[in-house]
Amino acid sequence: MKRIYLFIILNIFLNILIASSKKVLLIGIDGCRPDVLKIANTPNIDQLINKGIFFDNTLSSVNNQPTRSGPGWTSLLTGVWYDKHTVKDNLFKNVDNSKIVTFDELLTKSSLNIKTSVLTMWNPIITKIFDKELFFTSHIEPYDGSIAIESKKHIINTESDIIFVHIDNADLAGHLYGYSLNGKRYINAIEEVDSYVGELKKATELRKNYNDEEWLIIISSDHGGRKKILLGGTHGGQTEEERIIPIILYARNISKKSDVNETYIVDIVPTILSFYDSKLVNKFNLDGKALIEF
Repeated sequence: MKRIYLFIILNIFLNILIASSKKVLLIGIDGCRPDVLKIANTPNIDQLINKGIFFDNTLSSVNNQPTRSGPGWTSLLTGVWYDKHTVKDNLFKNVDNSKIVTFDELLTKSSLNIKTSVLTMWNPIITKIFDKELFFTSHIEPYDGSIAIESKKHIINTESDIIFVHIDNADLAGHLYGYSLNGKRYINAIEEVDSYVGELKKATELRKNYNDEEWLIIISSDHGGRKKILLGGTHGGQTEEERIIPIILYARNISKKSDVNETYIVDIVPTILSFYDSKLVNKFNLDGKALIEF
């Protein structure tokens, strides 16, 4: 009997060690169209793509889920569509908060002691979607690079296991000037975000224990967007420009799962769960699937 208890204790301790060495940097580029990302000058993101996996035709909406930030980020962070999480707009009207179960809650239910940090330029991600006390949260409003500066400092020193950084620059440019392949200011905003991505990746490498850690970097978005007939841009509808988003995955020794054909925004949470333990994906009633193998 003592041997059985010893085995259980050792197994728990081993799982804690494995979990603590695995880190996730989830970067959300609000309103990012993958076709525009491809033509923009983005050397830092290109490096992740070249050494990782790029899904350039991911759907952020099915069954007419509005291509808004509220339902988009909620689906990305929970792994389920709006018929389950009940978020249909950016005001979070008539939402059943008990149905918004983010990835950190799923990991906690799986007895993994995972700490999560959220740094965001859109406060409802903290107050409405996570809506609970996390290891660290920060709402950073200015569009002057502060999100990159603060996130870099945090990544270098934090004890968190998963860091979610939300960047809004591209979405602001899209609204003001149009989400377009020909939109110079929208393209410039994506290129600016690329410089932030470079700083965030560098921050992981500046960590004291980086050589003993295994990092998964994920880049994605909540929705795309389209150009208005006259001025500016919009999203919320069901055009391809509004629905299609990128997913970029980067880590040592990863490979695309052979059975992955179509990809969806709800695939990100299962991918995170699989990174920690492949058995977790089928433990919960998620709408997505893991995209990679280790």
